Amino acid sequence: MENNKRYYYDCPIKASYMSQYFGIKTYIKFRNPSIIYDKYIIEDWNDWNHRELRLDKKCEYFILPEYNYIFEPKKHDLGLRADTADSLYYDGFYWCIGNKEFKNATIIMRDQEQFFMPKRKRKIT
Repeated sequence: MENNKRYYYDCPIKASYMSQYFGIKTYIKFRNPSIIYDKYIIEDWNDWNHRELRLDKKCEYFILPEYNYIFEPKKHDLGLRADTADSLYYDGFYWCIGNKEFKNATIIMRDQEQFFMPKRKRKIT
């Protein structure tokens, strides 16, 4: 068995925002057995027929795997260090503050737009 990670949002507002500004597609796994669909539905944020599903705070909005590359940092991204809240920028190789380099940061801005990093879940395939 190979372990992979899959990305998701647990906030419908973040998932909707990332879809609108970055083109990220998500899907929902239904937990309510009274809803008759396949086990999941690709979420179209412009489709108001499913508005009640998007507002369900218990839903996890999984990101289609072909969009995972978007969450790799890009040169000129701005970020924060979680432990110190220091502002960082990405130089193409490392997150930096002056001459100091760091491996990780939370991205907060990309292309002058707010950017929400998803949560990760381990997926066993």
